[in-house]
Amino acid sequence: MLSLRQILVAVDNHDLSFEAARAGADLAIQVDAQLGLVHVIPFGQVEGNPDTGIMPEVETSLARTRSQALFKQIEQGLPGLKPAHFIAIGHAPEHISRVVDDWPADLLVIGAHRNHRFAQKIMGTFAEHIMHAVHCPILLISGE
Repeated sequence: MLSLRQILVAVDNHDLSFEAARAGADLAIQVDAQLGLVHVIPFGQVEGNPDTGIMPEVETSLARTRSQALFKQIEQGLPGLKPAHFIAIGHAPEHISRVVDDWPADLLVIGAHRNHRFAQKIMGTFAEHIMHAVHCPILLISGE
């Protein structure tokens, strides 16, 4: 039988992340599990721009501040839970998988974004990449 002690939700600024967080929170309350939120900042958002005087360290600090603000915004819609926070920089499936293993999460909740169909055919969807990267059950919250 599946035991859910820790539920991890991968979040970004997409509306589906907020829905995924609510679904994860509702489930955490029902089964008395701890909730965690993970946000992965893509490398491209922390490269900086030396031509404008913005160094990578500054961009990284700003990106981490934005991640914390995202967590706070998401938590406003959650019923009295205090989730654990995880922020990483890099390739999302790799870092989400690492958090799943290290925390460890018994369930991962993600929102299924609708990407451009051509890109999906070439690269696959984010959900497909995650399914191959993590070693726990995944709850996929789908949009229209």
